[in-house]
Amino acid sequence: MCRGWVAEKTMSARRDESYRLTVQIFVVGHFLPVVTLVAFAAGLNGLVAAGAEGHDAGELLRLCAATLAVYLIDNAVIGRTAMRWSIRRVLGWLTPNIVVLVLLTVFADELPPAAALLLITLVLTAETLPRARRTAHASAGQ
Repeated sequence: MCRGWVAEKTMSARRDESYRLTVQIFVVGHFLPVVTLVAFAAGLNGLVAAGAEGHDAGELLRLCAATLAVYLIDNAVIGRTAMRWSIRRVLGWLTPNIVVLVLLTVFADELPPAAALLLITLVLTAETLPRARRTAHASAGQ
């Protein structure tokens, strides 16, 4: 989610709710994602190192999956509450991502690190593709 643009658009459209939106967008919408992405980066670094050295990476994969899940759920909460997206729109992209992350967690000890990295890449790609399509569609309409 391009949070700066989203924040500006939302704040301009709903000036009467500016304080609540400020807290929601900048505290929940920025602090929590930064923390989760830093934890994800640490897990990803360990996952890559484990793959290169041939070590078990189950715990690192669980860390990556958990932090991505928190990040995506945070995006869903912001989308639903601040942006007023429909529950259908939110669950349409959130549900498949969470299912893949849960499966990664369940099978973390059986997956080789290279396969885990590929699956994490797929989750991140799946999260960004719908937004890229919407952005391209909106740009074409202008």
